[in-house]
Amino acid sequence: MATVTLARFRELLARATGSYIAGTADSGSTTTVVDATTKGAIGQYDTRRLVNHWLYIVTDAGSAAPEGEARRITSVSSNTITVTVVFTAATAVGDTYEVLPFHPLDMNDAIQEAIRLVYPDLYLPIRDESLKVDNLLSNWDFESFTVSNVPDSWTEVGNPTTTEETTRVFQGTSSLKAAPIAIDSGYSQALFTGVNVQDIAGKSIELSCRGWSDGATGMKMRLSFDGASTYTDSLNHSGSSEWEKLLVQTTVPSTATSATAYLWNGTSGTTTVYWDDADCRVEGITRYTIPTTFTKHPARISQAADCDDPNGRYDPITQTNLALSGRILRLEGMGRFTVPTADTSTILVDETQAELVIAMAARTLFNRLISQDPADKDLHTERRDYWSGEVGRLKSQSGVRMRAMPAVPSHGAVRFAEDATARYLELVR
Repeated sequence: MATVTLARFRELLARATGSYIAGTADSGSTTTVVDATTKGAIGQYDTRRLVNHWLYIVTDAGSAAPEGEARRITSVSSNTITVTVVFTAATAVGDTYEVLPFHPLDMNDAIQEAIRLVYPDLYLPIRDESLKVDNLLSNWDFESFTVSNVPDSWTEVGNPTTTEETTRVFQGTSSLKAAPIAIDSGYSQALFTGVNVQDIAGKSIELSCRGWSDGATGMKMRLSFDGASTYTDSLNHSGSSEWEKLLVQTTVPSTATSATAYLWNGTSGTTTVYWDDADCRVEGITRYTIPTTFTKHPARISQAADCDDPNGRYDPITQTNLALSGRILRLEGMGRFTVPTADTSTILVDETQAELVIAMAARTLFNRLISQDPADKDLHTERRDYWSGEVGRLKSQSGVRMRAMPAVPSHGAVRFAEDATARYLELVR
């Protein structure tokens, strides 16, 4: 399926409700855009038709004013478009512009509203693999890097040089790269933040992660139960230039005051290392928070057939194939589109489906104009009603609306629950 940008939606809405011209300025001033190249396109329109349209400066060659500004057109003569209200800076060679029937902000707002309202006729198909059975770690797959390349939910220790890696990965689309990393440094994550650590005293705990290194650098896993004063380490990575599973197993001591997992480097700081697919388990966890990207319960739930092959086969969870510890869960279902805010932002629809969005946007636009422009109320009402009819026609047209994905019902292997804050997947173990 193709993607459609906000800029493309605006073009389609302009063509559907009036006219659309796009070009690049050869020169200009605070009240004009001169475009000899697009002269033919401009010249094919009656000057009177373009008067009161909007001249919108999409981009400035220097990424400064008048970029993002729009003014009403007062005249079009030959290759020159003129406005009365001055731009805050002169237009110049290389500035890109659009001629639109309505203010671009009004058009963008109508498009954004349509994208919010088009669900569930159109939706974003979601496939989520962020949950791993029994895993206590957040962002265990290092897929989320929100701030300054530091992986979400992890804390740098000893100021390592951190990068999100997208080429050398064990699973998913990214891993954690530390290059180079200082001696006795790494990353930490607190465990059991919602559980009294004494409640798990005496229980076995297992911490693992896939590590890649081309040198025997002291790359290892570490568990501490007292704030890092004492700890239990895994064996070091061998430096094989391969992904190795680093593993530490121990028992939560009765003296535990906290529990912290570490990705650690204990010796040389000259070798680049990579981390992916972290895992920390105590015992069977039955309740998991369903990601908020899903608008309802998932339509399909499956698990990786092999812990060592996260990119391999996934099998449905059933009463005869219960969830197994350490397996990645794959949840599939329906989500809402992220409303685009920039011209380059996209939503996943084809051009036929985009017609439905445009019809809904036009309906919204003219419905608002009924109250904003009472002098032309009857005209706006007529156009609103026309586009309402187009919305209905398109919804009934084959190939436009998406087939809904029914949610998985509760059964002997999975159940669902919710409260005021979240929805949950409960696994029968």
